[in-house]
Amino acid sequence: SDLQVQRVFQEKETSFAKTMRAKRFQLVAERFRNNWDEKIRISEIALGSGFRDISNFNRGFKYHFGLSPRDYIENCRISS
Repeated sequence: SDLQVQRVFQEKETSFAKTMRAKRFQLVAERFRNNWDEKIRISEIALGSGFRDISNFNRGFKYHFGLSPRDYIENCRISS
């Protein structure tokens, strides 16, 4: 039931929205890693992954990974 699902999120001290946002960041990071050798349009990938505001996406990505999206992609290039 909905109440059971809500309890699971509360036990993990998160919410459905936070969990989905983290999954979307993981999806974006995976796309960055898989396409680092191409000309990547960060905004296209972000918008295509469900983010509606690019500046909010950039802040969230940096918070989540400790790097800006551009720096993350550059690290993918360097480590390959």
